[in-house]
Amino acid sequence: MTSAITATWPMGVYLGHGRDRTPEAIPSFGRLYSALVHAAATGVSSRQDADEEGISASARRSLQWLEQNPPIGMRLPLLQPGRRFSSVAYRKEGVFKTEGGDKNYKVTERTVGEGTAVSGPMSWIWQDTFPHEVGSALDKICADVGCLGEASSMVILELETGVEPTHLLTATRGFFTPGGTEIEVPAPGRLEQLELQHAIARPKKMPTASADRHSFSAMPSSESPVTAGLVKRRLVPLGHQSSSDVPWDRVIAVPIEHGPRVRAEDHVAFAVAMHRALISVIGPGAPASVTGRYDENVKPPPNRLAIHYLPEGAPTCEGLEHVAHALLLLPSDMSIPDMDVLAEALTRLRVVRSRMGKFVLASDVMFLDGARFWKDSRSGNPRVWQISPAAVPERWAVGRTQADVYRETIAWSVGNVLKGLPNLEIPDNATLRLEKLTELGLEIESAKPLATRHPAKYVHRTNRNLPVIPYVGRIHLGELLPSTAITAIGQSRHLGGGLLVPGESQEGSVCSDA
Repeated sequence: MTSAITATWPMGVYLGHGRDRTPEAIPSFGRLYSALVHAAATGVSSRQDADEEGISASARRSLQWLEQNPPIGMRLPLLQPGRRFSSVAYRKEGVFKTEGGDKNYKVTERTVGEGTAVSGPMSWIWQDTFPHEVGSALDKICADVGCLGEASSMVILELETGVEPTHLLTATRGFFTPGGTEIEVPAPGRLEQLELQHAIARPKKMPTASADRHSFSAMPSSESPVTAGLVKRRLVPLGHQSSSDVPWDRVIAVPIEHGPRVRAEDHVAFAVAMHRALISVIGPGAPASVTGRYDENVKPPPNRLAIHYLPEGAPTCEGLEHVAHALLLLPSDMSIPDMDVLAEALTRLRVVRSRMGKFVLASDVMFLDGARFWKDSRSGNPRVWQISPAAVPERWAVGRTQADVYRETIAWSVGNVLKGLPNLEIPDNATLRLEKLTELGLEIESAKPLATRHPAKYVHRTNRNLPVIPYVGRIHLGELLPSTAITAIGQSRHLGGGLLVPGESQEGSVCSDA
């Protein structure tokens, strides 16, 4: 029978932040473990039988047992994560600082974030029942935990049995494990590292008066917990599998820590710079699925590695809204060796230089399921896709009206993207392709040329006989693709152009004009 530590938030809100100060959707097991360590050292119930200072022997054994036996999964309720942290309180709290020769009584700001609305209990689950001594000690420790996350995030921790997981915690951090969220999990030695940091911050020998003197040149701050003794694991929904019935079934999201603003007309330039940086890091022998250059006797696949810029605020299902990301879309037929080459290159790529400036990439990349990338439509209506920032035609199209031309143009591009999917025959004749895709649900709600003085910025390379006429529009794909799948169309779909973003969330346009 399974055993679990279950958290219940009486106010229905969890409030915490990650190391980058952004709101945290759920507490990791590493955060829970730190709360248990604190309660074991300072709590009332857990210290009743302790004769020595600090953590009692029984509590120590139970904490070390948790280090050696991480949970197998979690039960997550319905969640509505917050989006930002902001300064909402300014007050004098006894902080003085020397400024211009004067000692000023400072007003300090307090940063408060939007919490995650939690619809029910959240559990960390183990495969078997806790050993008796471990369970007894954990029960006392849990009773002493008053908050999880911020001090205002009040919580009740209890032990339970027979809890079924909704999410599994992978035993290893497989880079190409699709979907899920990375969380921190304590490993053997974590307790020792926390105690060491505590001992350094609070030495037994009292400091001298001069060493303990107040400084008027620095603002007060608290230390961040050490990262030693923590490992990253991926939390994956139970039964979650990537679908091969999408053009790009895997997505690598790389957060951008620092960099200039990327305008709509610069999406292609950013993707080209990222592409060149990747190839440079890989060096000679970069696979064709990455470079896009195939031997003359090899027929290129319909889709290869695609790179796109995702601005802050995009409606993704994995919580990428807080910072901008570089997206690497992996085609469903990409080989494992090519993926390994790409993964190794990403571990070394930290800076991307472009004509816009320098971009600094974070190391904590996320690996997502391409079939479940966007959030579901909140309205329940058929999904409308907006072409972002613009698409470029791949061939000449004919028609009596502009609407006819764009219907044929978009149908041709959509067909090119879907060509490699199983159980879907895409005609090579433009008229037949339009007829078939229309029967399967393709509908052009609107399409028009993009008014721009620099149309060439929306394309990387094109046929000299084909003028560059970028266009925007809103389309329906019906049942051709899942309503949460990520895809792109048009001539520059592999390098920053023609990304299809959920239309109903883009009336204000966070993706099309970032």
